[in-house]
Amino acid sequence: MLKSNEAEISSFRQLVRAVVQTRLRTPDDKTLLHLAVLRRIGSVNQPRRALVESLLVAGAAVNVVDSAVNAPLHLAVYNRPADESMRKDWEKRRSSYS
Repeated sequence: MLKSNEAEISSFRQLVRAVVQTRLRTPDDKTLLHLAVLRRIGSVNQPRRALVESLLVAGAAVNVVDSAVNAPLHLAVYNRPADESMRKDWEKRRSSYS
């Protein structure tokens, strides 16, 4: 396991804060927080908790929606492991708001 000193941690936090302040968006309007909460990031199947926490501490906007009108929390909930009946119920409820 890698160990970080306080200077490295502080530099990392400053870098994350600076990136969050740029308000970068993907072509479908996802923010860095949207991407961080997605279940599949490359070959990783679960959200990267440390990355999500770092973005939140740095001030990432939690209520910003993407082009499909999903906030990061929507994606986190939708992409969590669940049985198929829960997912179908969620999709049915979601479509009733469209």
